[in-house]
Amino acid sequence: MRRQSDTALDPKYQIVEFESLGTRVKNTRRFYVLNPTSENYDFVWKPEEVERRGEEDPFRCVTKRGTILSGKKYEMVFEYLPTSTGTHESFWTFSLIGKEASQSFLLAGAVKEPRIGTDRPNVNFSRLLLGAHARETVNIVNKEHLPFSFSIVKSSYEVEGQLPVITVSPTSGVVGPGTSFPLEVAFKPTEEKSYNFNVICNIKRREKPVLLNVKGEGYKIHTKLVLEDSTRDDRLLHPGVRELLDFGDMQVQERRSFTLRLSSPGFKRGESGRGDSQDGTEDAPAVSYDFIWQIRTQKGGLVAPHPDAPPYLAISPMHGVATQEKETVVTISYAPPEAHDLEGTTLRMLLPSGPGESSYNLKLSGRARRPALDFSVTSHDFGPCFVKRSAATVSEPTSPTMGNTPFERLDLVVTNRDLVDCWLSTTHQRTPYLDVQLQTSMVESGKSLVVPIIFTPRDYVEYRERIEFVVNDCTKSYVTIRGRGCELQLELLSMAMQNVDFGVTVGNKPVNRSVKLVNRSQRAVEFTLADPDGQLSERGVSWTPTLPVGLRPKEQVAVDLRFAPSYHIAPFKLPLLAHTGFGQDLHLLHVSGTCHTAEIKLSEHSILFGDVVFQSTGVRRIKLHNFGDLGVKFRFEVPPRAAPLFSVEPPEGFAAPHDDVELLIKFHPVRSGGGSDSVGRDAEQGKPKRIRCFAEPNYQQDPVELIVQGRGIEQPEGDVRTLEFSTSVREKVVKEITFPPDGKNPSSEPWKLNPVMKTEVPLGVDFFFCPSEIVVPPGGQTNFEIAYRPLTMTLREEDKAAAEADQAEDAGAAPPSARRGGKRPRELLPEQHTGKVFIATPDGNAFVWNLAGTSLAPTEVKRISAEVQCKTPHVQAVEVSNWLQESQRFSVTLSLVDPPDAGEEIKLHGVETFDLPPGLAKEYKFNVYAYREGHGLARLVFTNPKTEEYLTMEVDFKFVAPEKVGQIKFNTTCRQLAVHPIAIMNPLPSPVTFKCEASNPDIRFSPPDFAVPPNSEGSLDVVFRPILAGSGTATVRLVSKELGDYPYTVSYSIKPAGLEKAPIFKAPLGSETVQSFKFMHYARKPASYTAKVEAAPGHKGPVGDFVVESKAIQAAAAGDEPVEVAVDVRFVPSQLGEIRTLLVLNSPDGGDYKALLVGYTQPPQPQGPVTLQSGKAGEVEFTNPFEDASEFTLQVDNPSFIVGSRTIRVDGKKTTKIGLQFKSDKKQKGCLIITAPKVGTPWKYFLEGAP
Repeated sequence: MRRQSDTALDPKYQIVEFESLGTRVKNTRRFYVLNPTSENYDFVWKPEEVERRGEEDPFRCVTKRGTILSGKKYEMVFEYLPTSTGTHESFWTFSLIGKEASQSFLLAGAVKEPRIGTDRPNVNFSRLLLGAHARETVNIVNKEHLPFSFSIVKSSYEVEGQLPVITVSPTSGVVGPGTSFPLEVAFKPTEEKSYNFNVICNIKRREKPVLLNVKGEGYKIHTKLVLEDSTRDDRLLHPGVRELLDFGDMQVQERRSFTLRLSSPGFKRGESGRGDSQDGTEDAPAVSYDFIWQIRTQKGGLVAPHPDAPPYLAISPMHGVATQEKETVVTISYAPPEAHDLEGTTLRMLLPSGPGESSYNLKLSGRARRPALDFSVTSHDFGPCFVKRSAATVSEPTSPTMGNTPFERLDLVVTNRDLVDCWLSTTHQRTPYLDVQLQTSMVESGKSLVVPIIFTPRDYVEYRERIEFVVNDCTKSYVTIRGRGCELQLELLSMAMQNVDFGVTVGNKPVNRSVKLVNRSQRAVEFTLADPDGQLSERGVSWTPTLPVGLRPKEQVAVDLRFAPSYHIAPFKLPLLAHTGFGQDLHLLHVSGTCHTAEIKLSEHSILFGDVVFQSTGVRRIKLHNFGDLGVKFRFEVPPRAAPLFSVEPPEGFAAPHDDVELLIKFHPVRSGGGSDSVGRDAEQGKPKRIRCFAEPNYQQDPVELIVQGRGIEQPEGDVRTLEFSTSVREKVVKEITFPPDGKNPSSEPWKLNPVMKTEVPLGVDFFFCPSEIVVPPGGQTNFEIAYRPLTMTLREEDKAAAEADQAEDAGAAPPSARRGGKRPRELLPEQHTGKVFIATPDGNAFVWNLAGTSLAPTEVKRISAEVQCKTPHVQAVEVSNWLQESQRFSVTLSLVDPPDAGEEIKLHGVETFDLPPGLAKEYKFNVYAYREGHGLARLVFTNPKTEEYLTMEVDFKFVAPEKVGQIKFNTTCRQLAVHPIAIMNPLPSPVTFKCEASNPDIRFSPPDFAVPPNSEGSLDVVFRPILAGSGTATVRLVSKELGDYPYTVSYSIKPAGLEKAPIFKAPLGSETVQSFKFMHYARKPASYTAKVEAAPGHKGPVGDFVVESKAIQAAAAGDEPVEVAVDVRFVPSQLGEIRTLLVLNSPDGGDYKALLVGYTQPPQPQGPVTLQSGKAGEVEFTNPFEDASEFTLQVDNPSFIVGSRTIRVDGKKTTKIGLQFKSDKKQKGCLIITAPKVGTPWKYFLEGAP
């Protein structure tokens, strides 16, 4: 405290200081005077005379006189009551009455201004609309320990004779110590100008008042509304005046709009309310204001604008906020959907403009008229219509011209009854189910327009569509279309009628069946029974009705089916369809049946014998085929005139079903003899003759006819030559001859000759061939080829010897032991094949070549190649062609030629007999199985036992390693054992050993050494214990020197392993424990694991409470047994209760391991004892177990132990040392208690003090 005077103070004075918080506050100071003597003393206080400068002494002694008793003390009291600020001094003397003892005192006092004032120095209300209210709250803040009262001076903001612009409430009050007191300041401007006030607040015991500056500005809204007009200047609308807005004459759904521009001209500020401040010159923020439109009808009621309700007005925006910076554009639209008149409708825009509001009033006029366009229907229901889903695509809906999809059509008639022409269009876009066929068209006044509407349902659902038509591009009319898709359900009355079986009948015996059809559709259907491709008609099936049939819903109709075949018909099963009127075919039923009859046909319809020498016989071999299923007797009838010339052998007989009967047609011309009519008889012989064949019973209508023709001639002399051929059977040999052999064509025209070639032995076949036509040039010769291709062999020497032996046996010449009992004599083959070529020339000559051919045993061996996988069954096919026009049955010999010592390593198997149809090719199939790679040659010999004809074929096999013998699938989990057995057959007479290999190191075999005994089956287990999760493929191979490789494909899908078993951790809070997590390492190579601790799924506990102690986790390679690996985990709990985390071990070689770590935190346990030496400093280490920094309270229960601090703050998981001292001369015990707000149980450290 600074003294009033700058002179030094005499040291005899004792100073008593006073400090007053404000003026006129009584401050009291008390102190004691002690009497240590044995007698009583009287005392007196006297002020020293000092010049005061007109001020009253603010100090007063309350205890001016008194007696201090012996050995007692006496309380002295002084008061300090300042009336002004500054420093005050007063000098006093304390004296003992009757004693020469005194003491001088200086009483010094200082006045301190109270710390009380408003929380902000000013309040700025900015711009406010006239008549509006604004309020702000100002707090009077008292930072002293004493209460202070205050009062507001109204004259500082009120003007006499005027309405107050601002008010302060309350105007007085008391602010408590260390608190604040709210004042509400309200602003309500009454004039368009700026205001500025300094509100005075007097504080008791405060020398100067507190000032609060309040300012604001009042303003009024000024608006301008302009109507845009494209034909003339824009029109300014005046507020409060009713203006006209005319929309004129319109059509229904036509739209017309007006545009208004709302703006706000600025205003000029007036003078400020109090001239104390120049703030009114600052730039003011932009003014924004609200506006809203009201629509009032002719009846005076307010309505909300809606485009679908009268008066059909749309205002955008209907309400909003306008600003001074830019114009606000308002659009008023009128779009009546029906005839309407705006007469009597008004619009009003309301604007706040100060104490009241201003408005713009618009009177509306306008009317809308609907075009007189009449639609024949406004709603149409097509009802149910059939659906054909595949009839058209989505982008191409069904139309009437397509003809393959059911549809319905509506012809909508639109009539113009107006006095003017109208444009008509539609906004409807063609859909897959509805097509409105209308282009934008003009409908003349008084005329009509037809609009086709095509309905084509695509699904079995209800359809509803509202078609919009636009008249004159503004007026809209609507036509509602309904319909639904229904299924075409033309069905049989009973499910048993779906298959109509006529059974087996005989020709010309008709069979009738009847079924019933019912229309279960939702609409009528018209249909015609149809036969796809006419296959039923070809088989003699007919039905009634044949004409189109119409069925109403639930109506039935009977269908009669008739099966009347006249010839053999193989078993058949064919559909009968219903062809609907829109082109869709519906399957109704299946018709099946069979006709067994005899159908005989000749292999030749006509035979031309040509020229045959008299007294000789020309023979032709033909066959009578019975294609039917029934046997039949036949009989040939030769006309009487042809009987001497032609004959049939046999003339009658029996033809079995599907069998052939060989017939010999013979021509044996006879000379007519002499006489005048011999020439006529010779001419008659050369005419064609008809031989008829009759069947009994007669299943056919007409007999089979054979036309024969021949001519008898005399044998030409000197024109017979001989050609001999020799070749292997089924091999072709060609010889070339020159014709004419002894001359040339003497004519000037070329000769076109037709050689006649026939094979005489054997009959009925063609082994000799020549061109059907040869051309001899004029005056020249030509060469042509005669080919010999025998299909059967001629007699061989060994066959001839065998036949002679058979004859000897039959004659008894051979001994009984040499006879072949039970065997019929073998049929001898001809020694040669013979034929003849006859060529007649235009000059009357004829040339004959006798042909002789020798057919040797076949030498050609047909060979094919094939590649076969080992260990895999294979079916090999070889194509065999029947070179004869008759069925052949072969004995098949199948043998392995190379390697000859294959034994059981290569197996061949095939049937021993093989049938071939006439003239066709067919595959012979046999089985092949090889155990190991290599080559093999198989030989097949097809022998006809009747003719001893044979065909040899060879197949060259290349046996390759199989891609795979089998598939092994594993679906398992990491580190789980999966087993798949494999069975191996050993066909060899010696044991076979296998070496097992796998591409995946996790695959093993049990047993590892695998051997299969001879001619038996062995079993092997494939063991799979995967290490890593995932999916993939691998190969397993069993290798044998004797049987080759057995490859297997392994596909596996490995799921991650589950949680491993882990130990349970328990530790008190503030302590820790270490345990080992042990797991089994299965990988067959060393692995290094990384460990980390993660949050357990579904738990949010602290992760850092578990710490992996093992830094390097190494695992040795595992053998047949896994290797145990241990990981040390430290548990340091940071909270009470259960804590769960997840321990994750990762290794690219050993896989992933996861274990759920569960720790239970126990309350803190007592620790110690801690020994302290008397007078020496000691310490206790304490660790903060929590994650965050925490504050702990320390206390001891024995005062002999002293702790350095009552509270400590320790960072999370950090350790600190707590200093302790022991002061006592004897041994004592105590306890250090550490508490924390987070834990109810304290930490206790037992202490022992030693002297």
